[in-house]
Amino acid sequence: MTVRRATGFREGVSHERPRLAIAVEPAVFGHTLASALEELDVDEVVHLDHLSRGRAGIFDAAVVTIGVPVGLRASVVIGLPQDGGNRPAFVEARGRRAEVSIDRLTSLFDVLDTYCPGARRRGPQRRGSSPE
Repeated sequence: MTVRRATGFREGVSHERPRLAIAVEPAVFGHTLASALEELDVDEVVHLDHLSRGRAGIFDAAVVTIGVPVGLRASVVIGLPQDGGNRPAFVEARGRRAEVSIDRLTSLFDVLDTYCPGARRRGPQRRGSSPE
């Protein structure tokens, strides 16, 4: 069993791979984001475009652009601005909401590493930091 430290708003989880839902529009962005996250092989990534309506399920985290889909429950919700970044992104967890800066894919990886840690980092390793 993998034990992870608690970071951000969320307590560490005991299973190997966090379940991560992607509910992002436009569809090409959602597919691209899901593919990039799958390539990292840290999370169990579910692009909700692949599920029928109302059967979204329970996830450790969800990345959304237009709100949380019906039937989706996630411990952490990361909201990306759909208007090209004119509004800040946000993280909601345990009844709290915080604005976060997400201006590129690596920024999203850093937010995921903070609020929904996996067995290893998704984002680039920082100079001078030790491997986790």
